[in-house]
Parts: sequence; C-alpha cells; structure tokens
Amino acid sequence: MPTPSRWRLLDYDTDAVIAECGDIDGLFTDRVFPVPPVYERYTLLGCAPEGPLRAAVDGTGPAWLGNVYLQGAHALCSGLANCTTCYNTGEELLDVRVVGHTPAADGLLDVELEGHRSDELNNDRGTRAPAVSGYRLTVWPAPDGSEELLPAGDCRDVAGVFHERPDPCPPGPPLTLLGCRAAPSGLLNAKLAHVRVDGTVHVLDQWVYGDVVATRPSALGDGLVDVELDARLEAPLAANQRPLYDMWRAGGPAGPNEWAGLERSDRYLWVRAALAHRIHARTSPTARCTTWTAGTSPTTTPSTARSARRSTAPAAGSAATPSCCTSASPATPAPPPASASSGTTPRSPAPTWSPATTARPGGRPSPSTAWSPGSPTTACRSSCAENP
Repeated sequence: MPTPSRWRLLDYDTDAVIAECGDIDGLFTDRVFPVPPVYERYTLLGCAPEGPLRAAVDGTGPAWLGNVYLQGAHALCSGLANCTTCYNTGEELLDVRVVGHTPAADGLLDVELEGHRSDELNNDRGTRAPAVSGYRLTVWPAPDGSEELLPAGDCRDVAGVFHERPDPCPPGPPLTLLGCRAAPSGLLNAKLAHVRVDGTVHVLDQWVYGDVVATRPSALGDGLVDVELDARLEAPLAANQRPLYDMWRAGGPAGPNEWAGLERSDRYLWVRAALAHRIHARTSPTARCTTWTAGTSPTTTPSTARSARRSTAPAAGSAATPSCCTSASPATPAPPPASASSGTTPRSPAPTWSPATTARPGGRPSPSTAWSPGSPTTACRSSCAENP
C-alpha cells in the first residue's frame, strides 16, 4: 500500500477530498507561540481604591496586583441585575502592578498601572471606549493564591486602555500546495487535515479559503504539481511544531515523557500537537473531535459526544483522564493557560452607581470569556474545552 500524502484539503461542506499534497508552503511560520504580551501603561482616573489596590497605593501591600477587571457601569441600566450592556463593557488587564499615583479632584487619586490587555472581543477589541459612567475594579487572584475575586474600588474613567493595537497573530503568507497528485481549480473552501503514514486523518482547526492562481511542475516528484493559492491561514502553525507533526505523522511518541526536556513554550506546542492528533473512541467521556481513517465517514458529533459523556461519567472520586492523552500529553506540569480569563463565572449585577460615592454596589464581576474562532487563544481553548 503506497504511503498517503501528508496533507489533504477536504471540502468544507461534504468532506470530499479536494487535494492531496506532500507539503504546504506558508503552513509553518517562524514566529513565537504563545504570542508574547505587549505591556502598556494605564491610568485609573478619579479612583477610590479599596482592598489590594489601596494597599498597593499606600505601600502596605505588594505593588503587583495580578489581574484587574474593569467592569463598566452603564448609566442607563437603572440597576438591572445582569445587564448585558454592562457585562460587554468589561476589560481584563493582566499581570498588573501599580507604578505610581497622584492626587485628583474630590479627594480621589489617579493611579498608574502597568500590564497588558487580554485579547478579547469587548469594545471592538479594546479600540473603542464604552459609554459608561465609570468602572468598578476587581482584582484576582487573591494574595493567598486563591481565585477569589476581590473588590478593589472604582474609578470615574481610564486612560491608555482603548486604542488600536497590532494584530497579535496576523494571518500567514499565501499558501502553496507542494507535490499535489492532481491540481484543484477554482475557488477552494476547505478544511485542512494531517494524514499519518497509516492513513489516519486528523482534521485540524484550519480553514483554507481562496482561489487557485497558478500551477507548475513540482520538484517533489515526476507527475506532481505545485499549486499556488491566494488563501492565507488565520493562525498558521509555529515552525517549532514541524518536528512534532513529523513525529505524529510517523505514529506518535515512541515512549512516555518525551516532552519533559522541552522549554515552556515548546511544551505548549507539544500539547497543541497532541490535541490535534488525539483519537477518541465513540464512548469516550470527552469525545468531541472528529478523527477517522481514510475511506470511512466521521461519526462523532457534539451531540453524540454529550450522550457519551453522560453515559460514561466517572464515579465520584475517580480520575477522568482521556485514554488518548495518557501517553502523549504531559501529566505534570500542566500546560500554561492561554489567558487568565479561561474560567467562566456568573455575570455580576450592575446597578446604577457613582464612582465618587463611598457605597459600592453588590456583586463581583467575572472575567470576560469573549473569543473569536481561528485565533491562537481560541485554538488552545477550543481544543482543550469539553463543553456540552
């Protein structure tokens, strides 16, 4: 049986094979993953600090706050709990420390912070200031290391938060399919799949959409062609992932703990590659991916995965580790989170309030969970998440 081509393009709607090729120019790019954050300076204007923020300002506590959540107070919500407008104005500032403060009007303070913004969808990705009357402030994690959300006061406005930023993960270069057995034509709307030497096909979280612009004979073999596309991947793979895909192409890790000698960023890439190549039994408690062998049809869907998860739920106190991850994914240490905002907690009440008042409305805001398909953060979250 001949060795199958390494990459396949599958029709987005029908899963029919559009193209098979030996390599793809533009799939792996020389960039750092995860994308390093860009630190900025922010100012809380007209701030009445409380709790850990007050301690950082007074010098009685550490200057490092952890993460700060800015919950906008929508002046027109009339005290309605769970106001969607208020919730959607939230901004997360990560790895924040206090770097200074100055007196402001009415006995308040202007507090200067340093940190970086979480890449979320709220407020047009942080480019547009919301129409709010002020911001409630929350800090987490707590000084004892718990994930408790601590009130940190409020402020009348903020500076330095809302502005244009470079795309943290710009699209990759135009794609060229190298060593195709047959050249596709016209507009391609396809899913990208990685094929092991045994014929197992793994559909990746990559979408190829664009026209064929040129074809030429390929240097990879007689009768093969290279196909140039005007398509780009929204989240190309890192160059350091190529040897990991080579390993999975050949069959996977040869033994346990091969990840242990890797640096932190390469462990992150190891986990991403392992998740992309996992194979679920149809009754797996975490079955959600669609992985199949050439010539068969995918059968695992989110609905069947939910039924499987309910029917095979582990007993209380027992471990629930997917069998597909026991040999490929590191057990310890855990991979770094894509963001400090990966958890989801109930939305907080958002009553009408005034930043200058001493009484603070009840309820604690929760981190925003907005995300966009195709981003590296999304890829990590969606590949790890086992949501119903």
